[in-house]
Amino acid sequence: MKKILSLFFALTLILTIAGCGAPKVEQPVPFTGSIDDLIKQNKNLKCVLQTKEGADITTATSYVTSNKARSDYQMKVNDQLQTSHFISDGTWIYTWIEGMENQASKIKMTDLQEMSNKAEAKDKGYDNYQERLDYQCYKWSPEQSVFVPPSGINFIDFTEMMKTLQQQTEQIQQGGNVDTQKMCAMCDTITDSAAKAQCKQSLNCK
Repeated sequence: MKKILSLFFALTLILTIAGCGAPKVEQPVPFTGSIDDLIKQNKNLKCVLQTKEGADITTATSYVTSNKARSDYQMKVNDQLQTSHFISDGTWIYTWIEGMENQASKIKMTDLQEMSNKAEAKDKGYDNYQERLDYQCYKWSPEQSVFVPPSGINFIDFTEMMKTLQQQTEQIQQGGNVDTQKMCAMCDTITDSAAKAQCKQSLNCK
């Protein structure tokens, strides 16, 4: 009997020690808010978007540290999947779509906050910065390279582009001479098909 009890306690001790040494599985923390809200948490986080049935965004992963953020996501556009990227380095916000790098753009965060026309900002994907979504977040060891935009992409300054379009449109209305070819090329950088068509129509682009 003593031998059986000794064996039982020995097995219990072994199992207890083994259990203590087993790696703990981190449980995600649910979070609802915008990218801006995530940054304000002042934590190093990797957050996976909890997509909803029928939503335009099918998958997304966001990374935040200090005042920086990045989101990599897939969106369903006209039944086609597009892989898009969003980076905020604390000063600039960069957005681009794989396969459409010639339409990549950037905007200063201060300009984004002051923009009165939200339609253009939404068209370029900048509304993702303020959109409240559901996430499951994990602790993350920051990799600063994640927040560096690709060097091979020419990012168009969105604010300057909109100022130029506005100035040129005013000149057209006043009967002045403008470089319509250049303006029509700016319309081509708009990713939303309806907004692009409206831009070209207003300028009589071919």
